[in-house]
Amino acid sequence: MERELIRHKGGPLLFDTLSGNQGETPPVSNQKSHDIDNEICTLDELMAFHIRRTLDKTSGKIHGPGGAAELLGLKSTTLRAKMDRLGIMYGRKDRIL
Repeated sequence: MERELIRHKGGPLLFDTLSGNQGETPPVSNQKSHDIDNEICTLDELMAFHIRRTLDKTSGKIHGPGGAAELLGLKSTTLRAKMDRLGIMYGRKDRIL
């Protein structure tokens, strides 16, 4: 990410150096897809996707050993603040009984 920010000259961040497609522009889709690898998105969208994917892997566990915060290298309070800002819901109110 740092390399792309340094190389950034305006417009969307392409992250072409990560995929090895240097100089090629990734395909752009007009439809929202679950395949985030082929989409150009904002950093907030990318962060929300990554947090949701991590929460899926931890079955919604945020703090403690094996929780999403630990896997993401964040304090659980920091992760919850990011989730609030990004509109990612958590807690008992989201559980279906």
